[in-house]
Amino acid sequence: MEPLITVVTPSYHNASTIYDTIDSVLNQSYKKIQYIVTDDCTPDFDKEEIKNYILSRNRGNIVDLTVIKNPQNLGTVKNLNNALTEAKGIYLFNIAADDTFYDENVLIDWVDEFEKTDAQVITAYRAVCSTNLKQRLNIAPTKKEAQFIRTLTPRELFDK
Repeated sequence: MEPLITVVTPSYHNASTIYDTIDSVLNQSYKKIQYIVTDDCTPDFDKEEIKNYILSRNRGNIVDLTVIKNPQNLGTVKNLNNALTEAKGIYLFNIAADDTFYDENVLIDWVDEFEKTDAQVITAYRAVCSTNLKQRLNIAPTKKEAQFIRTLTPRELFDK
């Protein structure tokens, strides 16, 4: 049985990309997603429009939906922390409103990895793309950065 997971999309001035992000969450094959979209007081962010967009395209995998529009700009960290107070899932995934999941199995693959390894945090290689998401610019982290992630202590990694 799949556990409930939480996907959080923090947003600020992302009107041109947020729907691609939402679609990539809706297209996930994972069956039990709590989805939280949290906007940090963007003037043209329409909470009801976003909510209706998600509900009208939900394939049944979004089992809990929260859309937040902060009444004032809180900043990135407080915006995300505000959303985390609503999280109910066993695992948490953050996908910014200008990013998309690589394919429909990302969440299944990540949950499987969490379950196999009992890890508390997992990171992955990711494609860094142009603003319109049409051109892949590079892969991050680099091989050298990945080696740092694997071998350095948290403090050393933070200092690096």
